[in-house]
Amino acid sequence: MQNKKYHTHKKTWAIAFVNYYTSDLMDFQFRQLAAIKNRHEFNIYIVDNSRNSEIKKLKNLVSKYKLLSKTHFFYNGDTEKVSSAAHAEALKIIYKNTNNESYFLVQDPDYFWLVKDHLLMLHMAIDAKNLIAIGSPYKKPVANGNADFPCAFGAVYRLNKIDSNDFDISKRLSLIFEYANDASSFNCAINTIKENKSSDDYNPFDTFEYDYSFDVGWKIRKNLHGSSYESFKQFPALGLRNIFGSHSYISLPQLYFYENEVVSIHLFRGSFTGLPENLNRNISTDAPRAWNKARVKYAKLAFFLARFAPLKRVAIKVTYFFHYVKDHDDFNWSYLFSQNMHIPECRLKTQLYHYKKDFLKEELDVFDKYSSDIKKNQKESIIIFNKFLNPNTNKNAFKDIKKICIKIFGQTNNQYLNALFKTLININIKSNHDFNFFLQKPSIKLDEKFDFHFFELKMKIQILLIIENLLHSNDI
Repeated sequence: MQNKKYHTHKKTWAIAFVNYYTSDLMDFQFRQLAAIKNRHEFNIYIVDNSRNSEIKKLKNLVSKYKLLSKTHFFYNGDTEKVSSAAHAEALKIIYKNTNNESYFLVQDPDYFWLVKDHLLMLHMAIDAKNLIAIGSPYKKPVANGNADFPCAFGAVYRLNKIDSNDFDISKRLSLIFEYANDASSFNCAINTIKENKSSDDYNPFDTFEYDYSFDVGWKIRKNLHGSSYESFKQFPALGLRNIFGSHSYISLPQLYFYENEVVSIHLFRGSFTGLPENLNRNISTDAPRAWNKARVKYAKLAFFLARFAPLKRVAIKVTYFFHYVKDHDDFNWSYLFSQNMHIPECRLKTQLYHYKKDFLKEELDVFDKYSSDIKKNQKESIIIFNKFLNPNTNKNAFKDIKKICIKIFGQTNNQYLNALFKTLININIKSNHDFNFFLQKPSIKLDEKFDFHFFELKMKIQILLIIENLLHSNDI
């Protein structure tokens, strides 16, 4: 979906974030943007709605990633408004301070992109199809325009097509938040409004206590739903919730797909510090530690997955890479993105079985290809292995391996190098017999030890690939 060649684009971006005690998550948002800052022209606009300002923390982060010159900060923590009302107010502040950029990208701090260069992906889609908007829709049906119209928690709009007042929530929702000082008045306000069927902004889809038909950005949907736009497909990411634990009082993260590739994930309620009825700004602002820990796990996972090749629906091959790039024990899990999506357990197991079988066949075919090529140059291959790759015969093996990998693959990382090095330590090749044993096709069963043996196979393939490249290198 993304081009391999990157160019600086003349189209400018206004990237909007509303921070509410989410500086830990913003760290990963800045990392994502820092990696593509030289390819695009963008300004980052951040409104801090935290009562105890986090602007100092945020400035330290953008300085760390050399984004300070591109970032504009506004403090709004003294507002009397809460929740969606305060969020809408913050987006209005951002809009009024934009600088005639072409695109307005608005995303929640707990909305993460799973592609390496999301601005390139969005830019190509908007320009190629002359769109006025693209992004993620709500989970549930909403009124005031098409229900699948991109929502202001993870979407791009052409800046000249929207207005600051478009972010206002309705009077109905405002009334709820005005009474949000305690649980009794909060629920009382909801019940009173739900009984008022003659209200101008009554939504026939409103079967829950909260109505998203008039939430932040509803006027954008109402005004532009007849124009050209594209919406991401979506599926629940409940499997991740079962791994990482709850990140809020309700944990229903959602995955989004565009052109059959996973492009983003949204946690939802990732900035809540407690139950929704406890919205009074005098109540403690510290979210439970377990929530914050789970949120950071999601952020880390999203950032690392965005560095890899495009992810595929249902069964994601990239999960296997986590065996040697993971930086946390919780990532030691196969098929992180094989979501249940309300699929019966027996059916899911069948899908995973066939996926393992097909993927294993692919990798064994690759192993056969490299091993057969290397067998033709067995003597030279043994010399190369012991001279460059064998830690037992080469004291500088780690440095040599790193240089070789950078030359072959263009880049590498320490987690990968460490895993490769540990594998090489346990390989002893002194004779043709040893080498033939190493080149034997492994027998891997689809049992509980599959992941471990599959990882060994991947490492062997990497070693064979390096030997193959060195055999044909002019430097040897």
